[in-house]
Amino acid sequence: MSTRQPISAVLLPPVQATAQPRFLFRAKPSRGLHSAIFQMKRRKFNSMDTIITSCDAIEAARLESLHRFYSAFSTGNVAELDRALTPVWDEEPRNQGQDPGREPMKQFIAGVRQALPDLTIEIKDVVFGEQKAAVRAEMRGTHSTDFFGVPATGRSYAIRLHEFHAFDGAQIVYTWHMEDWFAFLNQIGAWPVAPAGGEQ
Repeated sequence: MSTRQPISAVLLPPVQATAQPRFLFRAKPSRGLHSAIFQMKRRKFNSMDTIITSCDAIEAARLESLHRFYSAFSTGNVAELDRALTPVWDEEPRNQGQDPGREPMKQFIAGVRQALPDLTIEIKDVVFGEQKAAVRAEMRGTHSTDFFGVPATGRSYAIRLHEFHAFDGAQIVYTWHMEDWFAFLNQIGAWPVAPAGGEQ
């Protein structure tokens, strides 16, 4: 069972005086299994003291969906997607040959776990705004089987993920994702590609 990290909520200063406050959720070291403590912080907002005592209920539910989504990759428990994603969830770019929806994503994750069995994804930051959330995360593991047509090297990798998620209620309905696969290829020694035939 994976350990959830408590999250602290920090009120960000608005760009304009009329802008709505937005919340930054940053992972902090865990003090207990599945604990979710939103620490109270005092910040200046439009020359007034603002005290945040808890996260808005819908944002808390969306944060939970994000944890479940990435946990499915880290643990292989694709049942997490039943609560994290809507049945018609879609992504951009879509994986080659993959149909939209929650069930095809379960099959994709199972395939990824076969290729990278010790893969884990750790959420570093989440920023909420309107009906979307931006996520900064890190994926780690070992290149222990053939992947991207590259034979297993046994090398470890750690790459960045920058992703955006749109929500329908508390569930994720659409994901725009960007993984640093060039860093992955570089770290396992597959990039840059050596010229064929000793060409320079």
